[in-house]
Amino acid sequence: MKRKIAAILAADIAGYSRLVSEDEEETLRRLDAYRGLFDDLVTQRDGRIFNTAGDSVLAEFSSAVEALRCAVDVQESVRTRNLAYPASRQMLFRIGISIGDVVERNGDLLGDGVNIAARLEALAKPGGICVSRSVFEQVANKLSLAFADAGPQQLRNIATPVHAYHVDFSSGETGVRALRPVWRPNWQWPSWPWPGVPLPSNTVLAGLAGVATMVVVLAFALRTPTPITIAMPPAKPPGVARPADPAPAPAPAPAAAAKAAAPAVDAPAPSALDVEITIWSSIRDSTDPALIQRYLDRYPEGQFAALARHRIASLRERESKPAVPAPSQAVTPPVTETPATATPAPPPTPPKAAAAPARSELAASLQRELKRVGCFDAEADGVWGETSRSALSAFVRYAKLAADTDEPSAALLDATTAIRRRICPLTCGDNEIIVGGRCVDKGRAAPAPPGKAERRPPARAERQPEATPPRAGGQKMCWGAGRNELVPCP
Repeated sequence: MKRKIAAILAADIAGYSRLVSEDEEETLRRLDAYRGLFDDLVTQRDGRIFNTAGDSVLAEFSSAVEALRCAVDVQESVRTRNLAYPASRQMLFRIGISIGDVVERNGDLLGDGVNIAARLEALAKPGGICVSRSVFEQVANKLSLAFADAGPQQLRNIATPVHAYHVDFSSGETGVRALRPVWRPNWQWPSWPWPGVPLPSNTVLAGLAGVATMVVVLAFALRTPTPITIAMPPAKPPGVARPADPAPAPAPAPAAAAKAAAPAVDAPAPSALDVEITIWSSIRDSTDPALIQRYLDRYPEGQFAALARHRIASLRERESKPAVPAPSQAVTPPVTETPATATPAPPPTPPKAAAAPARSELAASLQRELKRVGCFDAEADGVWGETSRSALSAFVRYAKLAADTDEPSAALLDATTAIRRRICPLTCGDNEIIVGGRCVDKGRAAPAPPGKAERRPPARAERQPEATPPRAGGQKMCWGAGRNELVPCP
């Protein structure tokens, strides 16, 4: 067995059993797609998945910073994919992170570090992250994130309380805020003013406090009562008639009296998200594009904005196609009205200009996946145009899928996410060839013709000895081949 310090990430899906009971096949298909995304993000952050069971994942990292970055990437990616589904069918991960001493055995990790991470994952909210104090101290000054202090938590089967923190995605500020006020005394007991006199015992102090209480009670009881002055109306002079009493008001009806006597109960005001869900539920099956456009005008960036734009585009495309009557349908001759009762036909409504394609998070996610499998060469800007439709058609053709539309949808996004390799062929220019999976210029990558010897630079000729003036004695000397000594000239 081998011991080491590691950052442990534990994650599972909130409400997974309910999702499986409602639609088992769709839930398992989406789980495979999300697990593939989870594996890729863990590998990018130099992590390793050492255990999986059902919908839960356990991964180890050598750095707490990389573990928290991986958790944030997972939650943001899953939140983007969930935009295509209603709130009741969204898959939300809960993630807990801890750092501690673990034992490695046969590739698996055991110890308190793994157990604490699993317990913190149970404390996290759906779509949230919960970390221990040791992780918070490692990442506090290294990541621009906001944390909410949850205080010490007594975890199941953990003897010592663990101080927990929640990552606050709703706040744009960084730092730590307390989930509940924590009382900390900002005062100190006063020092004893007489050093030579011993401090009285607790019994003496309690007796003094009791005497002081009795003095206060007696002073309150023996206080002089304050006289109460009542202002009386002035006496009426004689001979002045008394004004008539006002007529009594009619008694209210019993139902009205009971309604007025009933205490007002303030009903809880619905949240903005509940109002949006209610509006979308009432219009999502409508065939009137104007009604759905009203929802977009009110919630341009709402939870169902992408589905609303797709619904409007489908309805307008259906309206643009001419209606073809069935062969067996009888054609009813038009009824001609008399001039006296005929009403003038309204002027034809000019066709509306095609709305510019709007940016959609669903379209952007699908463009990024198409670019990953090699079918989309442009930037993923979320605008679904002819280039995006051509890329989607190519993907459907090479993946051998059956699709009845060229518009983005959640099913097509899941299908592209399930592909883990490039399927669209690489297309190069006229003067380029494919070398090692890339387009390379023919002039730079052309190999030498077979049978032709490799051209080598000509051998450098030996430098001829350079003559020097004759020395004394008449002997003529020359530099040698190495030019480091003089030898007699030949």
